[in-house]
Amino acid sequence: MSKVLTIAGVSILALGLVLGLALPALAAPPAWARPGADDSQIVVVKGKVSAVDEANQKFVIQSGEQELIISVDDDTKYFKLCVPGRIISLARHRMELVQQNQLPPLEDVDMPKLQRAKLKRLRPFGEGAEFSDIAVGDRVAVWLAPQENGNLAERVLIIKPTTYARVSGTISVPLAGETITITPDGGVAVTLDYNEGTVFILNGFITVEEGQYAHAIYDSDNMVTKRVVVYQEVP
Repeated sequence: MSKVLTIAGVSILALGLVLGLALPALAAPPAWARPGADDSQIVVVKGKVSAVDEANQKFVIQSGEQELIISVDDDTKYFKLCVPGRIISLARHRMELVQQNQLPPLEDVDMPKLQRAKLKRLRPFGEGAEFSDIAVGDRVAVWLAPQENGNLAERVLIIKPTTYARVSGTISVPLAGETITITPDGGVAVTLDYNEGTVFILNGFITVEEGQYAHAIYDSDNMVTKRVVVYQEVP
C-alpha cells in the first residue's frame, strides 16, 4: 500500500510542477511525511536544476528568484517521473488561459475528479531513481530535512519530459534478446527494447508468443517500451 501511495503522490505533484502551480493540499503525500510531522514542519521546494556537483553530491536549483544549493546523503531517496510531452503542452496552454483569467486556478478546480484522471495516465511512468539521474534543465521537487540540517534533501522528485508513442499490431518476434517486435496491419514492424521496468499485461495468456495481438506504449527517444498489453482478440 505504501508503494501505491508513494507513486500516487509523485504523480499528483508532477501535475502541479508541470502546471507551474502551488498545490498546498498535495504538497505532502501521506506516505512521504516524516513520522510525527505536521504540515507546518514539512518544507517542499520546487524549481529547475541549474548545476549538478556529482563530486560533492550537491545540485543547484532556481526556485522563483532564489538559487538554492541542495545537498544529499545516503538516506536521500529519489523518484523520477517521465511526463509525456503532450501533457506538458496542454498544461502550458492551460496556464496561459489561467493568466488571461479565462480559467480558474487549479486550486479552485474539483481536485478529486482531476486527480483520478491524471493519476490514471501518470502512474505507470513513475519509478525509482538515483542522484546520477539529475541533470541540468530538469524540474525537481525537494522534500527538505528539518531546518537544522540546512538544505538537505530527504526526497527528490525528478521530472523529465519525454515523448511517448504507441503501436498496435501482431507480435512477429516475441521477447528475443530483450526486444519485442510488433507489426501493425499493413504497416512497418517496430522493434522495441524492454527491461525490468516494463509492465506486461497478458490478459489470460501465460507467455508472450508470436501471432498474439498487442498494444505497446514506448519512449520514442530510446525505443524502450513502458507497457505491453496482449489481447485474446483484436479490441
